Amino acid sequence: MNSVFESYANVVKNEWGYYPVFPPGYPLSLGDFGSVDDGIFTRKGNVKDFGITAKKLKGETSDNKIDFSKGVDFNVSLAPSVTVPDMFEASLKIAFGDSSKVFFSFNNCRTTLTDNYQELKNKIIELYNKDIWKKDYYVITELIEADRSTVILADSSEAEIDFGVAVPIGANIPIPQLKMDFLDGKLDVNESFSSKITTKIIAKSGLKPLIKLSQLKVKLSGEAELDSSIYKGIVDEVSDKFGRDLQLSVETDKLELNKEILTFEEVDVKEI
Repeated sequence: MNSVFESYANVVKNEWGYYPVFPPGYPLSLGDFGSVDDGIFTRKGNVKDFGITAKKLKGETSDNKIDFSKGVDFNVSLAPSVTVPDMFEASLKIAFGDSSKVFFSFNNCRTTLTDNYQELKNKIIELYNKDIWKKDYYVITELIEADRSTVILADSSEAEIDFGVAVPIGANIPIPQLKMDFLDGKLDVNESFSSKITTKIIAKSGLKPLIKLSQLKVKLSGEAELDSSIYKGIVDEVSDKFGRDLQLSVETDKLELNKEILTFEEVDVKEI
């Protein structure tokens, strides 16, 4: 897994319990399915390709904001503008250290859930039993959309990025407010310098940066009759044509067969 994305993914998973979309602007929708390789979800299609509709249930997050800036040094300074009369130039500098290489802020967040989860589950199981659905597919069953998204990822503890924004001299905007406005995605800033920054998305609108995934789970149990032609004094373990282990019971002349029991459930972010 890419080390920069891994740091980002770990923060998102541990702090919020979501799976991060990477790159953050990658276009996704509820019901999209695909694979997860090296921790990154790759879209292959949508369940509607199989005649399934993922019905949407929309709402807002509890505090309407998801962000992370721990271990990041954030400095703001003001100086008279040398290019624009009667304006101050505010400089906003983000410096990363050893404790974190991740900074993100998602504002005015809205959650979209699968409203017909049970129906989706039953149809996917039906497709799997017809050898149409692949067991390793992941499906987006929840996603977060933000009005304004800022994501900055660094590949070094010495990384930094500077922004500038013009402020009217008479505006009387305190420096702490400028910091909060930046975190809330309210400022239209211009990047003036960056070093060792690998990913930067600044106050973009309409992104869907966070998702939750579900996957078909195949559990094995049950038993099947053993063909009497197999000599139980020699054979104590065989495999069926699918390569599943079948345990021989000497007392009952039966073979423990791992039958498939299918469930469809949300994937723990720690599994990905």
